[in-house]
Amino acid sequence: MTGILEIVIRFYSLLLRLYPGSFRNEFAEAMLHDFSDLAVDARKKGRFAFVLFCLHELIDFPINLLRAHLAHGGMPGILHSQPLNSGLRGAVGFGAGFAFTTMAAWSVSNLIYSVFELIIQSLSDRIQIAIQNGSLSLIPFAIYLALTGTIFGLLLALFLGNRTTFYRYVLAGALCWVIPEMVSYILVGSLGEAYYHNANLTPILGYSMCVLIGVFLSATYAIAESGQKYSFRYLAAGIIVYPPGIYLFIKLLFYLWHEITPWFLLSLMAFMVASTACVIAVTMPGRHKSYFVVVAGGIGYLLLNRALFYVAYHIPGFSIALDVGIIPDVLIVPMYYMAIYKAIFGALFGLGIGSMFGVRKKTDPQQVIAIA
Repeated sequence: MTGILEIVIRFYSLLLRLYPGSFRNEFAEAMLHDFSDLAVDARKKGRFAFVLFCLHELIDFPINLLRAHLAHGGMPGILHSQPLNSGLRGAVGFGAGFAFTTMAAWSVSNLIYSVFELIIQSLSDRIQIAIQNGSLSLIPFAIYLALTGTIFGLLLALFLGNRTTFYRYVLAGALCWVIPEMVSYILVGSLGEAYYHNANLTPILGYSMCVLIGVFLSATYAIAESGQKYSFRYLAAGIIVYPPGIYLFIKLLFYLWHEITPWFLLSLMAFMVASTACVIAVTMPGRHKSYFVVVAGGIGYLLLNRALFYVAYHIPGFSIALDVGIIPDVLIVPMYYMAIYKAIFGALFGLGIGSMFGVRKKTDPQQVIAIA
């Protein structure tokens, strides 16, 4: 046991001194022994696994330290109790995920599109036109979504997960971030100018997309906690089915009606409702109270989105960042406002969803035990 592994273990032994004296006397030796064993196991799995292990412990340590000091001061088990524990973890996890993804999107998207543009310019004019007019133009956006989705999943896992659920949170978080974003992108792109100029289409689709995103994000929590393997398979299949499905469906609607008619709008809404219902159906079948949490997440996301947008739009700085007409290359500072807005939004959403699942764990813990 040499090198970086020994340094990490020695550093952890120093951190243990921050715990109250009575707590150290009873638990410090066992905690150091357990940490050493886990660190050795993680190191054997490779550098990436070891880095993730260290990051998770670094995030978890302040929370455990605060719990110990509160318990020593006469408030035993408050932060560990449900639903407060799940609510706080959800608030921090979703808040950090939304904020860091927003900031990463700013630099990552510019870099990806710049590299893609350079590659396109090196090709012949005929190939450039074919790529720009074809589905290959989605490649940079798909790469951007994959990277930001991975960031979101990792942050959720760091704050919400534990050693048994960490990778489930990474996978569920990434998939549930990518799918609705891809659906929204294709939806708006396929409708074209009609999306922005139709007075009935824009708000209704905006509301339905908010519900769909909220359901997906709530499903992240449900799927990661339950560990149902087939739910992950359905999510993976959703990346293949959802985007082309909405694209082909809109093309069919335009083929039938050629313009946005009431029947066009009604059919599109029926498709969005069916898509949302499919997400709910694969989360926790047969567990109606969990169904309620996922549905409540979709509705809550919409209501929270409208409420915070209304408040933020009347605050200087936020109103500029939320203006759909901003020029990204000019208004750099407002992106920090947007990150703050997203952090507040994610924290409130995560607090609500986490608290509801915390109540679920407390009232019926057997319903959220991972299924092998």
